[in-house]
Amino acid sequence: MQPSWTFAILYALANFFPFATAAAINNDRSTTSSLLSTNITTLGLPNVPIDPHFKISMKLGRSPIDELSCLMVAVDTMADLALQWWPFRIIHFRSKPLPRYPFVFIHMEPGGPNKDIPNRFVIWGLHMAMISYITQRTWVESNVDLVYAGTKVGTLYFRKTVAPPMTAIRPLDPEDQTTGDTLSIVPSPIFLNATNPSRALIEFIPNGQTLNRGSLFLIIFSALQAVAFPITNSFVKETIQIGPDNGRDIRIVFTSTPRKEPPELQYGWVIETLRVLPEWLLSRALREVDVEIRVGNTLVGFGSVEKVGRREDDQTSIS
Repeated sequence: MQPSWTFAILYALANFFPFATAAAINNDRSTTSSLLSTNITTLGLPNVPIDPHFKISMKLGRSPIDELSCLMVAVDTMADLALQWWPFRIIHFRSKPLPRYPFVFIHMEPGGPNKDIPNRFVIWGLHMAMISYITQRTWVESNVDLVYAGTKVGTLYFRKTVAPPMTAIRPLDPEDQTTGDTLSIVPSPIFLNATNPSRALIEFIPNGQTLNRGSLFLIIFSALQAVAFPITNSFVKETIQIGPDNGRDIRIVFTSTPRKEPPELQYGWVIETLRVLPEWLLSRALREVDVEIRVGNTLVGFGSVEKVGRREDDQTSIS
């Protein structure tokens, strides 16, 4: 998302990369960008629709994967990508291991004529893949080809973890393998200032309604895509809203507190809040919440995850 962010890279020992043969695929579904670009409702954010030339082709394997691990690893990976500069180009990456959700990892390899891929393609592709997983409820290993103007530019591999992270990546089929480097995205210490740490104080809304898990994750992914475009250290100057989208009834709202001096609410803090929200909710209850975002002891902004129309001052119609 921003030039001052360092894309910290850890190179791993070369290992097997997944390569699917026709015998390994029992389904092939393509998702076009219209699935997303016409269904994300935002307020107070730049309108950056998915390029109509971009789509994914999702090839399913046979091995089941853990649903919660897949969801949480995808949120964490998408947050890492959203923190990077929008035009940044990625060579490879592998998702970071999450101690509480260790059973799935995501790996990306470029394809086609280039040895790297624009960050936005990976964000779009990951979002679209997760929409397909959530709506189709088919939690199996997959190869997700990222296609631009009819040319494959990269592939996302969703795999279950069968050994400690950074070991060999299992293909959908044991035939046909290739080797190469992997790398992990690591949050930069530049933004997360250790002398002035941020905190997201989350609490349930009194008498709050229950949230559907699939709808919650869909709006989290929509929100991460929506806030990936502004520069990470730029300030949230007005209320921003993501959702409801795709027929769902959940929206996410963030607003900054009026301040004349630093610290102020930055988009990076919004991304980090979106990263931690799902795990907080899953460990307690899936209900509507309010959020306070603090940098050090300073309140810089508020947020909420709520049903549309549940509050008296709610605006149910957004242009």
